[in-house]
Amino acid sequence: MTLTPRERVQMTLNHEQPDRIPIILGTSNTTSMKIRPYLGLKKMLGTESETRYIYNWPELGTVLPDEAILRRLHSDARGVLDLLPESVYERNRSRAPHSPFFDDWGGGQVEIQEGVWFPGVHPMMEAKTLDALENYPWPDMDDPTRVAHVRAEARKLREETDYAVIGTPWLLFPFERAHELQRLDKFLVNMKRHPEFAQALLNKIASLCKTLMGHFLDEAGEYLDMIKIGDDLVF
Repeated sequence: MTLTPRERVQMTLNHEQPDRIPIILGTSNTTSMKIRPYLGLKKMLGTESETRYIYNWPELGTVLPDEAILRRLHSDARGVLDLLPESVYERNRSRAPHSPFFDDWGGGQVEIQEGVWFPGVHPMMEAKTLDALENYPWPDMDDPTRVAHVRAEARKLREETDYAVIGTPWLLFPFERAHELQRLDKFLVNMKRHPEFAQALLNKIASLCKTLMGHFLDEAGEYLDMIKIGDDLVF
């Protein structure tokens, strides 16, 4: 029995036995490739095409693979992603070359060597109080430029392909975002020494993430087979 990619993924989600294990590549930051190995793969395969990045975010360094490569690697799914607000892209397009990139949460990456970016900007590193949370410039999850494109993309994938359609908005839920904002060691200390603050920070992040996910699903939910959220967990 040969299944379509969508049927293969749906059977797996339903805890049924598919014809083979589904392959999920290139649908999100967690399932795609970084730029250097990707360029090596394209060279090996003899593929020449424009190199694109997930979320239109070169500093993240995660590629949006070519359709030809996804087919060559037998990926059973295609992703639908949100975008950062247009104001964030405009601000970063106009910044000085090689200067830090800042996302919509105020965190960012610095260039540790040419073309190599690594998280290094933690805007809430010294925050410990509820007042600090009140006064922080939180991102606007109601900005329509985040999801204006997702309905058309999801519908096209659903109606014109037989791939599983995965919704993958850029969310760090909520522990990972907390240590991105504070730095991991600082947030772990705050969980012990300032638990009220730590809990409030996690709740704030979760609330903002749910708002964005709500808008994303309002636009594309009827066309999706599954959604992806991710976080680092601590025990």
